[in-house]
Amino acid sequence: HVGDGNFHIIPLVDPKDPTVPKTIDELSHKVYDLVLSYEGSITGEHNDGLIRTPYVEKMFGREMYALFVEVKKIFDPLNIFNPGKKVGGGNMPRRGLGQRNKASKPTMRLLLILNLGW
Repeated sequence: HVGDGNFHIIPLVDPKDPTVPKTIDELSHKVYDLVLSYEGSITGEHNDGLIRTPYVEKMFGREMYALFVEVKKIFDPLNIFNPGKKVGGGNMPRRGLGQRNKASKPTMRLLLILNLGW
């Protein structure tokens, strides 16, 4: 849907090829730098997620990123909700294409720590 300003790049690659993650990472740096040089958004209508987290500060600026970090600390002081997404994920290991975290159910201990009253 490039007509409304959303332009998606979808590389056609073999996800089993061990060289693909490095190639995608290099391509991402180049594409994001180009997009940001035109004051564009690297997320479009999508959210930032794990893939774009390392670029969030570059896109929004240091001051706004500091606000993101502060909000995260206020609402998630234990960093248990989506750790590494949006803020603080720059040094997290990248997963291969198609790999996802397994969802975990909250434990009673966690619920007590959160004091959510469930």
